[in-house]
Amino acid sequence: MEQRGAYLQAQQQPANYGAIDRPYGEAVPPNFTPAQVAVHVEATSVPVNNPQPAGQDVPPADSWFARSRRNEPQTNSAGSATLVLISGGMNLAWSCGFSAVQGFMVNTHLMICWYIAVIIGALVSGSITHRMERKPIYLFSSFLILVGGILFVSLPHEYGAIAAARYLNGFAVGLVVVPTLVLIGEEVESSERGKAAALLEMGSFTIGIFLQICCIFAYSNSDTIPSFQYKFGSTELHGIFVIAFAVITFLLSYFLVIESPVYYLLHNDENKAIDCLRRLQRPFVVTQETYQQLEEHKRYIQDNSFNSDLMLPALLKMCLYRGLVSLSFSPLIILALLLSTLSYAGDDTRPYILFGVFLWHV
Repeated sequence: MEQRGAYLQAQQQPANYGAIDRPYGEAVPPNFTPAQVAVHVEATSVPVNNPQPAGQDVPPADSWFARSRRNEPQTNSAGSATLVLISGGMNLAWSCGFSAVQGFMVNTHLMICWYIAVIIGALVSGSITHRMERKPIYLFSSFLILVGGILFVSLPHEYGAIAAARYLNGFAVGLVVVPTLVLIGEEVESSERGKAAALLEMGSFTIGIFLQICCIFAYSNSDTIPSFQYKFGSTELHGIFVIAFAVITFLLSYFLVIESPVYYLLHNDENKAIDCLRRLQRPFVVTQETYQQLEEHKRYIQDNSFNSDLMLPALLKMCLYRGLVSLSFSPLIILALLLSTLSYAGDDTRPYILFGVFLWHV
Protein backbone atom coordinates (compact mmCIF):
# COMPACT_ATOMS: atom_id res chain seq x y z
CA MET A 1 0.00 0.00 0.00
CA GLU A 2 2.89 2.43 0.79
CA GLN A 3 4.56 1.75 -2.57
CA ARG A 4 1.24 2.37 -4.36
CA GLY A 5 0.79 5.63 -2.47
CA ALA A 6 4.33 6.73 -3.23
CA TYR A 7 3.80 6.03 -6.89
CA LEU A 8 0.60 8.05 -6.99
CA GLN A 9 2.23 10.93 -5.11
CA ALA A 10 5.27 10.93 -7.39
CA GLN A 11 3.06 11.15 -10.48
CA GLN A 12 1.62 14.46 -9.22
CA GLN A 13 5.02 16.23 -8.57
CA PRO A 14 6.80 18.65 -10.95
CA ALA A 15 9.68 17.58 -13.11
CA ASN A 16 12.39 18.91 -10.72
CA TYR A 17 10.88 17.26 -7.66
CA GLY A 18 13.66 15.84 -5.48
CA ALA A 19 16.42 18.14 -6.82
CA ILE A 20 19.05 19.45 -4.37
CA ASP A 21 18.19 22.79 -2.78
CA ARG A 22 21.23 24.96 -3.78
CA PRO A 23 21.71 28.55 -4.87
CA TYR A 24 21.28 29.30 -8.53
CA GLY A 25 24.47 28.77 -10.54
CA GLU A 26 26.28 26.68 -7.92
CA ALA A 27 28.01 23.63 -9.40
CA VAL A 28 27.01 20.14 -8.49
CA PRO A 29 29.57 18.42 -6.28
CA PRO A 30 31.79 16.03 -8.25
CA ASN A 31 31.18 13.16 -5.84
CA PHE A 32 27.32 13.52 -5.97
CA THR A 33 25.29 10.37 -6.45
CA PRO A 34 21.47 10.11 -6.78
CA ALA A 35 21.32 7.85 -3.74
CA GLN A 36 22.25 10.80 -1.52
CA VAL A 37 19.02 12.59 -2.31
CA ALA A 38 16.32 11.94 0.34
CA VAL A 39 12.83 12.10 -1.06
CA HIS A 40 10.01 12.01 1.47
CA VAL A 41 6.62 11.00 0.13
CA GLU A 42 3.54 10.56 2.33
CA ALA A 43 1.62 7.35 1.63
CA THR A 44 -2.06 7.74 0.95
CA SER A 45 -4.41 5.01 2.04
CA VAL A 46 -6.23 3.33 -0.82
CA PRO A 47 -9.21 1.16 0.19
CA VAL A 48 -8.82 -2.47 -0.84
CA ASN A 49 -12.39 -3.73 -0.37
CA ASN A 50 -15.27 -2.05 -2.16
CA PRO A 51 -17.80 -0.63 0.31
CA GLN A 52 -21.51 -1.43 0.17
CA PRO A 53 -23.07 0.72 -2.57
CA ALA A 54 -25.14 3.56 -1.29
CA GLY A 55 -28.84 3.27 -1.95
CA GLN A 56 -30.82 5.95 -3.68
CA ASP A 57 -32.91 8.39 -1.71
CA VAL A 58 -36.65 7.88 -2.19
CA PRO A 59 -39.21 10.31 -0.72
CA PRO A 60 -41.24 8.73 2.10
CA ALA A 61 -44.79 7.57 1.42
CA ASP A 62 -46.91 9.67 3.77
CA SER A 63 -50.44 9.05 2.51
CA TRP A 64 -52.36 5.80 2.49
CA PHE A 65 -52.53 5.87 -1.32
CA ALA A 66 -48.77 6.37 -1.62
CA ARG A 67 -48.04 3.51 0.78
CA SER A 68 -50.46 1.22 -1.04
CA ARG A 69 -48.90 2.00 -4.40
CA ARG A 70 -45.38 1.53 -3.04
CA ASN A 71 -46.23 -1.88 -1.54
CA GLU A 72 -48.50 -3.05 -4.37
CA PRO A 73 -45.94 -5.54 -5.80
CA GLN A 74 -45.83 -7.26 -2.40
CA THR A 75 -49.59 -7.79 -2.32
CA ASN A 76 -49.68 -8.87 -5.97
CA SER A 77 -46.94 -11.44 -5.44
CA ALA A 78 -48.29 -12.88 -2.19
CA GLY A 79 -51.89 -12.88 -3.40
CA SER A 80 -51.44 -14.34 -6.88
CA ALA A 81 -53.05 -17.63 -5.81
CA THR A 82 -56.00 -16.20 -3.88
CA LEU A 83 -58.39 -17.41 -6.59
CA VAL A 84 -57.28 -20.96 -5.83
CA LEU A 85 -58.27 -20.33 -2.22
CA ILE A 86 -61.62 -18.90 -3.36
CA SER A 87 -62.29 -22.13 -5.25
CA GLY A 88 -61.34 -23.93 -2.04
CA GLY A 89 -63.94 -21.90 -0.18
CA MET A 90 -66.54 -23.01 -2.70
CA ASN A 91 -65.62 -26.66 -2.11
CA LEU A 92 -65.62 -26.05 1.64
CA ALA A 93 -69.22 -24.86 1.40
CA TRP A 94 -69.96 -27.86 -0.83
CA SER A 95 -68.67 -30.12 1.95
CA CYS A 96 -70.92 -28.47 4.52
CA GLY A 97 -74.11 -29.16 2.61
CA PHE A 98 -74.38 -26.43 -0.02
CA SER A 99 -74.43 -28.87 -2.91
CA ALA A 100 -77.06 -29.95 -5.41
CA VAL A 101 -76.09 -33.00 -7.45
CA GLN A 102 -78.34 -35.30 -9.43
CA GLY A 103 -77.87 -38.95 -10.27
CA PHE A 104 -76.26 -40.12 -7.03
CA MET A 105 -76.40 -39.64 -3.28
CA VAL A 106 -73.79 -37.56 -1.48
CA ASN A 107 -72.17 -39.83 1.09
CA THR A 108 -69.62 -39.24 3.84
CA HIS A 109 -66.64 -39.97 1.61
CA LEU A 110 -67.67 -37.33 -0.89
CA MET A 111 -68.12 -34.81 1.93
CA ILE A 112 -64.71 -35.34 3.56
CA CYS A 113 -62.50 -36.17 0.56
CA TRP A 114 -61.70 -32.49 0.03
CA TYR A 115 -60.40 -32.14 3.60
CA ILE A 116 -58.21 -35.24 3.18
CA ALA A 117 -56.68 -33.81 0.01
CA VAL A 118 -56.06 -30.43 1.67
CA ILE A 119 -54.14 -32.09 4.51
CA ILE A 120 -52.02 -34.12 2.08
CA GLY A 121 -51.30 -31.06 -0.06
CA ALA A 122 -50.33 -28.95 2.96
CA LEU A 123 -47.92 -31.63 4.18
CA VAL A 124 -46.29 -31.87 0.76
CA SER A 125 -46.11 -28.11 0.39
CA GLY A 126 -44.62 -27.64 3.84
CA SER A 127 -41.78 -30.02 2.99
CA ILE A 128 -40.87 -28.29 -0.31
CA THR A 129 -41.58 -24.63 0.47
CA HIS A 130 -37.94 -23.60 0.89
CA ARG A 131 -36.57 -26.25 -1.48
CA MET A 132 -38.12 -24.94 -4.68
CA GLU A 133 -39.51 -21.69 -6.01
CA ARG A 134 -43.14 -20.73 -5.43
CA LYS A 135 -44.06 -19.96 -9.02
CA PRO A 136 -44.00 -23.61 -10.22
CA ILE A 137 -46.16 -24.56 -7.21
CA TYR A 138 -48.75 -21.93 -8.12
CA LEU A 139 -48.75 -22.89 -11.79
CA PHE A 140 -49.17 -26.57 -10.99
CA SER A 141 -52.01 -25.81 -8.55
CA SER A 142 -53.82 -23.78 -11.20
CA PHE A 143 -53.56 -26.74 -13.56
CA LEU A 144 -55.06 -29.07 -10.92
CA ILE A 145 -58.08 -26.89 -10.25
CA LEU A 146 -58.54 -26.44 -14.00
CA VAL A 147 -58.88 -30.19 -14.42
CA GLY A 148 -61.26 -30.30 -11.47
CA GLY A 149 -63.41 -27.54 -12.94
CA ILE A 150 -63.61 -29.35 -16.27
CA LEU A 151 -64.81 -32.48 -14.46
CA PHE A 152 -67.49 -30.46 -12.65
CA VAL A 153 -68.76 -29.08 -15.97
CA SER A 154 -68.46 -32.14 -18.19
CA LEU A 155 -69.53 -34.90 -15.76
CA PRO A 156 -71.76 -33.25 -13.16
CA HIS A 157 -73.84 -36.39 -12.51
CA GLU A 158 -70.96 -38.88 -12.13
CA TYR A 159 -69.92 -39.79 -8.61
CA GLY A 160 -66.34 -40.69 -9.55
CA ALA A 161 -65.81 -37.47 -11.53
CA ILE A 162 -67.06 -35.23 -8.71
CA ALA A 163 -64.93 -37.09 -6.16
CA ALA A 164 -61.83 -36.78 -8.37
CA ALA A 165 -62.51 -33.08 -8.93
CA ARG A 166 -62.78 -32.47 -5.20
CA TYR A 167 -59.57 -34.41 -4.51
CA LEU A 168 -57.72 -32.34 -7.12
CA ASN A 169 -59.06 -29.07 -5.77
CA GLY A 170 -58.23 -29.98 -2.18
CA PHE A 171 -54.68 -31.00 -3.06
CA ALA A 172 -54.19 -27.75 -5.01
CA VAL A 173 -55.49 -25.65 -2.10
CA GLY A 174 -53.16 -27.48 0.30
CA LEU A 175 -50.21 -26.83 -2.02
CA VAL A 176 -51.01 -23.12 -2.22
CA VAL A 177 -52.01 -22.17 1.31
CA VAL A 178 -48.57 -22.77 2.86
CA PRO A 179 -46.55 -20.74 0.27
CA THR A 180 -49.14 -17.97 0.48
CA LEU A 181 -48.68 -17.60 4.23
CA VAL A 182 -44.90 -17.84 3.82
CA LEU A 183 -44.82 -15.12 1.16
CA ILE A 184 -47.02 -12.87 3.29
CA GLY A 185 -44.59 -13.26 6.19
CA GLU A 186 -41.44 -12.82 4.11
CA GLU A 187 -42.47 -10.24 1.48
CA VAL A 188 -45.20 -8.00 2.88
CA GLU A 189 -44.18 -5.04 5.00
CA SER A 190 -44.37 -5.77 8.73
CA SER A 191 -47.08 -3.18 9.36
CA GLU A 192 -49.31 -4.72 6.66
CA ARG A 193 -48.80 -8.45 7.27
CA GLY A 194 -51.80 -8.98 9.54
CA LYS A 195 -54.19 -7.27 7.16
CA ALA A 196 -52.72 -9.10 4.16
CA ALA A 197 -53.03 -12.49 5.87
CA ALA A 198 -56.65 -11.83 6.83
CA LEU A 199 -57.70 -10.59 3.38
CA LEU A 200 -55.67 -12.89 1.15
CA GLU A 201 -56.23 -16.14 3.01
CA MET A 202 -59.34 -16.12 5.20
CA GLY A 203 -61.02 -13.48 3.05
CA SER A 204 -60.57 -15.71 0.00
CA PHE A 205 -62.17 -18.70 1.69
CA THR A 206 -65.18 -16.69 2.86
CA ILE A 207 -65.69 -15.19 -0.59
CA GLY A 208 -65.71 -18.71 -2.01
CA ILE A 209 -68.31 -19.77 0.57
CA PHE A 210 -70.47 -16.82 -0.38
CA LEU A 211 -70.19 -17.63 -4.10
CA GLN A 212 -71.16 -21.26 -3.53
CA ILE A 213 -74.22 -20.21 -1.54
CA CYS A 214 -75.23 -17.91 -4.39
CA CYS A 215 -74.67 -20.70 -6.94
CA ILE A 216 -76.89 -23.10 -5.00
CA PHE A 217 -79.82 -20.79 -4.42
CA ALA A 218 -79.66 -19.29 -7.91
CA TYR A 219 -81.19 -22.60 -9.11
CA SER A 220 -83.28 -23.47 -6.08
CA ASN A 221 -86.56 -22.00 -7.32
CA SER A 222 -87.94 -24.34 -10.00
CA ASP A 223 -90.82 -21.96 -10.76
CA THR A 224 -88.37 -19.38 -12.10
CA ILE A 225 -86.28 -21.63 -14.37
CA PRO A 226 -88.13 -24.95 -14.74
CA SER A 227 -86.65 -26.15 -18.03
CA PHE A 228 -83.17 -24.65 -17.80
CA GLN A 229 -82.49 -26.08 -14.34
CA TYR A 230 -81.82 -29.65 -15.46
CA LYS A 231 -79.62 -28.72 -18.41
CA PHE A 232 -77.35 -26.35 -16.53
CA GLY A 233 -77.36 -26.39 -12.73
CA SER A 234 -75.31 -25.23 -9.77
CA THR A 235 -72.70 -27.97 -10.24
CA GLU A 236 -71.90 -26.80 -13.78
CA LEU A 237 -71.85 -23.17 -12.59
CA HIS A 238 -69.42 -24.18 -9.85
CA GLY A 239 -67.17 -25.73 -12.49
CA ILE A 240 -67.24 -22.62 -14.69
CA PHE A 241 -66.18 -20.45 -11.77
CA VAL A 242 -63.32 -22.84 -10.98
CA ILE A 243 -62.14 -22.92 -14.62
CA ALA A 244 -62.08 -19.12 -14.75
CA PHE A 245 -60.18 -18.98 -11.46
CA ALA A 246 -57.62 -21.47 -12.79
CA VAL A 247 -56.90 -19.49 -15.97
CA ILE A 248 -56.61 -16.17 -14.11
CA THR A 249 -54.39 -17.74 -11.43
CA PHE A 250 -52.05 -19.11 -14.09
CA LEU A 251 -51.64 -15.65 -15.63
CA LEU A 252 -51.23 -13.84 -12.31
CA SER A 253 -48.72 -16.39 -11.03
CA TYR A 254 -46.67 -16.28 -14.21
CA PHE A 255 -46.38 -12.49 -14.37
CA LEU A 256 -46.68 -11.23 -10.79
CA VAL A 257 -45.06 -13.76 -8.44
CA ILE A 258 -41.73 -12.54 -7.05
CA GLU A 259 -39.69 -15.11 -5.20
CA SER A 260 -39.03 -14.54 -1.52
CA PRO A 261 -35.60 -13.05 -0.71
CA VAL A 262 -35.30 -15.62 2.09
CA TYR A 263 -35.30 -18.40 -0.50
CA TYR A 264 -32.22 -16.95 -2.25
CA LEU A 265 -30.47 -16.20 1.05
CA LEU A 266 -30.93 -19.83 2.04
CA HIS A 267 -29.29 -20.76 -1.26
CA ASN A 268 -26.41 -18.24 -0.72
CA ASP A 269 -27.42 -15.93 -3.56
CA GLU A 270 -27.43 -12.46 -2.03
CA ASN A 271 -27.54 -10.60 -5.37
CA LYS A 272 -30.85 -12.20 -6.33
CA ALA A 273 -32.20 -11.53 -2.85
CA ILE A 274 -31.40 -7.81 -3.26
CA ASP A 275 -33.03 -7.84 -6.70
CA CYS A 276 -36.20 -9.40 -5.22
CA LEU A 277 -36.32 -6.73 -2.51
CA ARG A 278 -35.88 -4.06 -5.19
CA ARG A 279 -38.81 -5.43 -7.21
CA LEU A 280 -41.09 -5.69 -4.18
CA GLN A 281 -41.35 -1.92 -3.70
CA ARG A 282 -41.98 1.04 -5.96
CA PRO A 283 -39.92 2.68 -7.34
CA PHE A 284 -37.88 -0.34 -8.41
CA VAL A 285 -34.55 0.96 -7.10
CA VAL A 286 -32.12 -0.14 -4.41
CA THR A 287 -32.38 2.10 -1.35
CA GLN A 288 -30.96 2.09 2.15
CA GLU A 289 -34.22 0.48 3.25
CA THR A 290 -33.46 -2.38 0.85
CA TYR A 291 -30.25 -3.19 2.71
CA GLN A 292 -32.03 -2.84 6.06
CA GLN A 293 -34.61 -5.38 4.93
CA LEU A 294 -31.82 -7.66 3.71
CA GLU A 295 -30.20 -7.60 7.16
CA GLU A 296 -33.60 -8.26 8.74
CA HIS A 297 -34.07 -11.36 6.59
CA LYS A 298 -30.58 -12.57 7.50
CA ARG A 299 -31.37 -12.23 11.20
CA TYR A 300 -34.65 -14.06 10.59
CA ILE A 301 -32.82 -16.99 9.03
CA GLN A 302 -30.22 -17.05 11.80
CA ASP A 303 -32.82 -16.94 14.57
CA ASN A 304 -34.86 -19.75 13.02
CA SER A 305 -31.73 -21.85 12.51
CA PHE A 306 -30.66 -21.78 16.13
CA ASN A 307 -34.03 -21.45 17.90
CA SER A 308 -36.20 -23.89 15.98
CA ASP A 309 -37.72 -25.18 19.24
CA LEU A 310 -39.37 -21.80 19.76
CA MET A 311 -41.64 -22.41 16.76
CA LEU A 312 -43.61 -25.13 18.53
CA PRO A 313 -45.67 -22.75 20.78
CA ALA A 314 -46.51 -20.61 17.75
CA LEU A 315 -47.60 -23.71 15.83
CA LEU A 316 -49.85 -24.87 18.68
CA LYS A 317 -51.41 -21.42 19.00
CA MET A 318 -52.07 -21.29 15.25
CA CYS A 319 -53.71 -24.74 15.37
CA LEU A 320 -55.97 -23.55 18.20
CA TYR A 321 -57.02 -20.47 16.25
CA ARG A 322 -57.60 -22.54 13.11
CA GLY A 323 -59.83 -24.87 15.07
CA LEU A 324 -61.88 -21.97 16.38
CA VAL A 325 -62.20 -20.52 12.87
CA SER A 326 -63.40 -23.86 11.52
CA LEU A 327 -66.22 -23.85 14.07
CA SER A 328 -67.61 -20.67 12.50
CA PHE A 329 -68.45 -22.63 9.33
CA SER A 330 -69.14 -26.29 9.90
CA PRO A 331 -71.96 -28.77 9.15
CA LEU A 332 -73.37 -28.11 12.63
CA ILE A 333 -73.64 -24.38 11.95
CA ILE A 334 -75.19 -25.02 8.54
CA LEU A 335 -77.73 -27.40 10.05
CA ALA A 336 -78.74 -24.75 12.59
CA LEU A 337 -79.02 -22.20 9.78
CA LEU A 338 -81.20 -24.48 7.67
CA LEU A 339 -83.52 -25.38 10.54
CA SER A 340 -83.96 -21.79 11.68
CA THR A 341 -84.53 -20.55 8.13
CA LEU A 342 -87.13 -23.24 7.36
CA SER A 343 -88.93 -22.53 10.64
CA TYR A 344 -89.16 -18.75 10.29
CA ALA A 345 -88.64 -17.92 6.60
CA GLY A 346 -89.84 -20.99 4.72
CA ASP A 347 -88.49 -21.16 1.20
CA ASP A 348 -87.05 -17.66 1.27
CA THR A 349 -83.38 -17.72 0.24
CA ARG A 350 -82.47 -14.29 1.60
CA PRO A 351 -81.28 -15.59 5.01
CA TYR A 352 -78.67 -17.77 3.30
CA ILE A 353 -77.38 -14.87 1.21
CA LEU A 354 -77.20 -12.66 4.30
CA PHE A 355 -75.34 -15.42 6.10
CA GLY A 356 -72.72 -15.49 3.34
CA VAL A 357 -72.39 -11.69 3.37
CA PHE A 358 -71.97 -11.49 7.15
CA LEU A 359 -69.51 -14.39 7.11
CA TRP A 360 -67.39 -12.54 4.56
CA HIS A 361 -67.41 -9.32 6.60
CA VAL A 362 -66.46 -11.18 9.75
